[in-house]
Amino acid sequence: MSTVVEGLADEGVLLASTPEVLGQVRTDGTEMTLWQRQLDPELGNWLDTLPSAAMPRLRIELPVVECVLALHAACHAAGTPGGPLRDAFVDDVFALAHRFARIARQAHPDGSSRLRLRLDVVDDDACRRWHRDCVPLRLLCTYRGPGTDWVLPADADMAMRAPDDDLGHARRMNTHEVAVFKGCGFPGSQQVAHDTGIVHRSPRISGSGITRLVLCLEPVRDGKLAEVKA
Repeated sequence: MSTVVEGLADEGVLLASTPEVLGQVRTDGTEMTLWQRQLDPELGNWLDTLPSAAMPRLRIELPVVECVLALHAACHAAGTPGGPLRDAFVDDVFALAHRFARIARQAHPDGSSRLRLRLDVVDDDACRRWHRDCVPLRLLCTYRGPGTDWVLPADADMAMRAPDDDLGHARRMNTHEVAVFKGCGFPGSQQVAHDTGIVHRSPRISGSGITRLVLCLEPVRDGKLAEVKA
């Protein structure tokens, strides 16, 4: 299936309504790809109504094939209600992990199928400052609550010079959308200058009563997170 890319290609960002767009992050001049998807409404409502204490939390490095067992174990530990909707959530995370692992291997042919997988339950501002990640690639999907704030590559320097400011030209991912973006450790990046990669931050939700559920995936190489020291 071909992907129709919309929007901001000239500015280093590819947007589309199909998941194939995510793999195009490997192309020269592309810093971020965004799958503008809509999750099944029944699954989205189930996630929105879960008690915060029953939302699964997980931080682990593992082969992709072990994701399903690890996710079900995290759900069991949190008391996430079982049933078809929990199964659908786990299947969705696994599908994203599988797709991301393939993208990461294509970008790093000598890499492994291991990922660092995080499911974070967030009720504060978390990474509130504008920043870049010291990783080759990262996938983000917010399953509940507001999505990640980001700026176009052309606006990155402005954001980094004022890391605590609210910027009028900042953008925000919608809930359930999926982004893959380059960090400063992507092959060919100016790693010493530390000045490449998408600039982003967590939305500021402290004191709002909002709880976010955020999936983050990163590639692991040689048993370590493939990162560049800042």
